Amino acid sequence: MSCLLLLVVLVGFSRSFYLRPLGPEPPLSGALKLHGITLTLWAGILFVQTALVHARKVRLHRRIGFMGVLVAAAAVLSSAWILALRDAPYLQEAPGRGFGNLMSLVAFALCIGIGAWLRRRPQAHRRLMIMGSIVAVAPALSRIFYQPAGASGPATVVATLSLLASVLVYDLV
Repeated sequence: MSCLLLLVVLVGFSRSFYLRPLGPEPPLSGALKLHGITLTLWAGILFVQTALVHARKVRLHRRIGFMGVLVAAAAVLSSAWILALRDAPYLQEAPGRGFGNLMSLVAFALCIGIGAWLRRRPQAHRRLMIMGSIVAVAPALSRIFYQPAGASGPATVVATLSLLASVLVYDLV
């Protein structure tokens, strides 16, 4: 799942972030660059952390975990900053846009925060980290399904819920 989420981030933001300097679009603001870097780092750390556990290098996983908490905190702060800059001016016209993004941010922060707190309970820790990360990739899914920034079409919602459901199905099986 962590590999899939990293792939979704890389594909979803390839045109609007990673390959942007090669296209005709204007450069991103510093705030958006920082936001993109922190969330890319989060997806990368999630992948590395799950690979370490899979390789039974739990001691190294735990040492790196603090860095993951710092990156997650930076991701929350940069996301809140982007919400304030980008969505706040449109709250009168499109209140759902800002509310949906805010709820995604809250879900990410809660899942990752509680997951870090429950790091000594591997099953809960693992599920919360994955579920928080699934919520965080919804904007990348939106771009894969050609939705404008800040919008979530039905395909994005279905894909996000499908990823969350796959975690539940995996646990039940």
